[in-house]
Amino acid sequence: METLDTKLDVQSSTREYSIMIHFTLKKNSRVNRDKIYSVSTDVENFPNLMPKYFKSINIKKSIGNEIFVDEKIHFLGSVLDVKTKHVIIHPRIHEVHILSGPLQDSSFVESYDETLDGTNVVIDVLIKFNGVSKLFLPFGFLVKRQMAKVMDEFLDSAEKLVFDLKE
Repeated sequence: METLDTKLDVQSSTREYSIMIHFTLKKNSRVNRDKIYSVSTDVENFPNLMPKYFKSINIKKSIGNEIFVDEKIHFLGSVLDVKTKHVIIHPRIHEVHILSGPLQDSSFVESYDETLDGTNVVIDVLIKFNGVSKLFLPFGFLVKRQMAKVMDEFLDSAEKLVFDLKE
């Protein structure tokens, strides 16, 4: 059974606090690991793959396996401008770290494991609410539901893309 953990994080130097929720999402995809991983790490293509959630992507720089990006994303009814760092650890890990905005210090760590009939996709989500975004905490279950919906839509889009390319 999946759980939703919450934690209060007090930052003593500023006396401000943030609130974190943590959960894990798991899904299976019919697509083999290398193909689904390739789609999930093609950061520049996110607005084409999922325009409902990714309004724009501007890659600022790429250093080794890290990509620094300015993103305009749609999250829980709001459009947010955030800076992110994508860490790509081939062939199975894709980390996304939010570096700015009301969700600063949040992270999404995706892992892709081969199965006999495709790929097991696991996303470990840590969302840190800062500033006014702390008002979302009572709706933590909605955050998890929204993230699960995004994951489902991503896998559907990725499978469609991969299978359409085969034909």
